[in-house]
Amino acid sequence: MLAPKLNLCSGVCGIAWIEMSSWWRPRNYVPEMQAIDYAGALEWMNPWGPYVAWASDSPYVYAKRKPLCHFFAAQDILRTVAVDYPKGSRPKLLALPQGFQCGNWVSQPEHIAMALDSYFFNGWDSAVLYYFPRGYDARYWKAFAEATTRAARFENDVLDGRRGDGKTTVEPLPGVYAQPCRMISG
Repeated sequence: MLAPKLNLCSGVCGIAWIEMSSWWRPRNYVPEMQAIDYAGALEWMNPWGPYVAWASDSPYVYAKRKPLCHFFAAQDILRTVAVDYPKGSRPKLLALPQGFQCGNWVSQPEHIAMALDSYFFNGWDSAVLYYFPRGYDARYWKAFAEATTRAARFENDVLDGRRGDGKTTVEPLPGVYAQPCRMISG
């Protein structure tokens, strides 16, 4: 018999994303209090992160792999939750990718779009940017709006978590996400 779900009307339980990932096995971080021991009794769970940020008081260094970490983390956590929690005891997943943090950690517009798309197209229940500051310019609002527009356009296809034709794929579009870097040799 499955335990009844606890209703957290005032909030969503949040933990580090890695604690719900297959990449952190065996679970040895605070072993006396692991998410697997209680998350199945919760209605919602917020595995926050990974946070992709640029410390704006330092020079910007582009790294192509950074926005992709959202996609792979979203995919892995969803698969791990399916294994760790039997149907009926799985918590709903709320992603909380970073918009701004710590006064100087900012996310590039393409990181915001990739994060929101990654959680949506991997079938998470919800995604909300972690703090979206007033000082961001139109590039950030545009990336946010385009990602939510894509989610609205494909909501009926993704909502139930099943692919309709078994052949659907998700690919980053040129112009939407950062393009690959070329190494310049001298």
